[in-house]
Amino acid sequence: MKPSLPKFIGKCILATAPLLALCLYTALFPFGYMDEEYPSWKYQRDTAIRGASYDTLILGDSTAKAGLIPDMLGKNVINLSMGGSTPIEIYYTLERYLENHDAPDTAFIMFTPYHYSFLDTFWQRTMYFNYLDIPESIEVLHNANIVSENAILTDGYLLDCISYRLRLPNKYLPAMYNSGFIGRNNTNIELYNAIAANRGHYYFGTADGCSDHNYESNYTALNLSPMVDLYLRKLLDLCAENNISVVLEQAPMNTSSYESLNPVYVEEYSDYMNLLKTDYPAITIDTIIACYEDDYFGDASHLNEKGAKRFTQEMLDEYASIFN
Repeated sequence: MKPSLPKFIGKCILATAPLLALCLYTALFPFGYMDEEYPSWKYQRDTAIRGASYDTLILGDSTAKAGLIPDMLGKNVINLSMGGSTPIEIYYTLERYLENHDAPDTAFIMFTPYHYSFLDTFWQRTMYFNYLDIPESIEVLHNANIVSENAILTDGYLLDCISYRLRLPNKYLPAMYNSGFIGRNNTNIELYNAIAANRGHYYFGTADGCSDHNYESNYTALNLSPMVDLYLRKLLDLCAENNISVVLEQAPMNTSSYESLNPVYVEEYSDYMNLLKTDYPAITIDTIIACYEDDYFGDASHLNEKGAKRFTQEMLDEYASIFN
């Protein structure tokens, strides 16, 4: 005898209930299992949607997040940088910010040279954290197809996008299992609150000095990512459309890394900055990679507290007209 339709539907619901419950938990309680990068990305997304407007935005990756201290620069400065971010995520961050706030007067944009070449965290953070909404994700995939960005167009990328969007266990269960489902909750809440209290600033390295080599020292050429170039230009155009003055800077490297850079790499980086300077003459662009002594670094790539204070003070002095 065949089961009735209501009974069949009931069995289907019972069979899928654990999966639905798991997906629901994944979506509603990310602080319980996400890694320590998540609170920063969550704070940046929250701040772009709500809260006060600021005169100056700091936009970039972890070198900007660690290197520029809003408390030193003034009350109307906020750091909306994120560890591992590229112009892709920062473009949508600014777009969201402008939808919900008054346009800032100035945007400081800072990416380590490495992030002009590689989209190394697009799947591990941007998509994993669901930082982009559905229309933004579709636009990114469309643009990746236009420029043939293989770092995004991986095997099975459409299925991966769906899995992340639906918070399916194949993407999140390992992290939940390793964290005991709620084991990271208190740590992530504390990190979020600390980042909020410091208006987005956060140290990645806290050692008293570091002579290890950074990523850039391993490469012989810049190998500019076409996707990065596309979105950096979209970001600069967005600033121009909203009458936002732009300073395109780059945090210093430690001396050990700087002295190991391939001359071709340095030349190609400077050539790209000079090209942007030609294409965007109204923008202030630093074309040179600077360096500090190793004792100003908390790890191979990031300034420690002493280094951040030095760099922030230098920016404060150089761009005094912006912060006064």
